[in-house]
Amino acid sequence: MDPLLMVDDFVMTAPTFDPHLHAGISAVTAMFEDAKGEFLNRDTLGHNLALQPGDLYWLAAASGAVH
Repeated sequence: MDPLLMVDDFVMTAPTFDPHLHAGISAVTAMFEDAKGEFLNRDTLGHNLALQPGDLYWLAAASGAVH
């Protein structure tokens, strides 16, 4: 399927995902405005971001990035 679109609504109380590879795709993280707390996003591109309610983060991985 091109493009592949996946939408999830997670309630996270602890680290949920192991580091995983993104290659040749884009990953978008949107924090709902009514979310509580923050989402820590780290990747091999050197980003270490604490996403807050209302934030949007777009990762475009060409040859590959792990986050």
